[in-house]
Amino acid sequence: VKGNTGAWANLLWPHRWSLFSDSITINDLRVWDYNFLLANTSYFSASTMSHELLHTFGFPDLYRYNSNGTPIGKWDIMASTSNPPQQTNMYMKLKYGHWIDEIPEITTEGYYTLYPNQTHKEGSVYKIASPNPDEFFILEYRKKELPFDNTISSGGVVIYRINTLFNGNAGTNFDDVFDEVYVFRFGGTNQSEGTVNAAAFYQNSNLLNQFNPWTDPYPFLTDGTVCFFELTQFSSNQQDSINFYY
Repeated sequence: VKGNTGAWANLLWPHRWSLFSDSITINDLRVWDYNFLLANTSYFSASTMSHELLHTFGFPDLYRYNSNGTPIGKWDIMASTSNPPQQTNMYMKLKYGHWIDEIPEITTEGYYTLYPNQTHKEGSVYKIASPNPDEFFILEYRKKELPFDNTISSGGVVIYRINTLFNGNAGTNFDDVFDEVYVFRFGGTNQSEGTVNAAAFYQNSNLLNQFNPWTDPYPFLTDGTVCFFELTQFSSNQQDSINFYY
């Protein structure tokens, strides 16, 4: 649509919606989902188009609409758009995209290897269970490189907390709705925002080179429960793969 944007979440704002008010068909298929984009604005970009198209595929927003705080930031295109558009995380690719078949779970002490999210399906993500059957952790290697992830703050292993009771982060109110996806970052707790750009673990990081109940950050669940496992011995973040010890 030609023209400028209006207020956020109103008609003249980039969005995905469905044509429920009329029954329109093309080649006997009903027109339903559509993307509404505005030309000649800063939002008319590959990133915005990618974000809205992922909505059409069923992906939810990973930023909060009415609550303070940044659960994901620039680590996911469903939370913040960059140019070129960055990746979405592997959990989202599994649940909403059905683009991978499973996330393997770590249950045994030892060394593990991750490959970059944007170039690999197999070996690019692991899962760690928690005492709560509705929550778990995922780990993926985000390498700072073209074509997509050169806009992230730094490469390394990014650790997320997943709460399967919720879909996306838009409705989070910290009462009865909480984040589905949260990225661990330096200084981040249930009471403190922390530095969301500082979320990549790697060997030579001054801030993030191990993850356990006594580090900053530490593994905690939505209700603050601390989880007792340890990740150490991360390798360099400039390689085609990154290793760590569980």
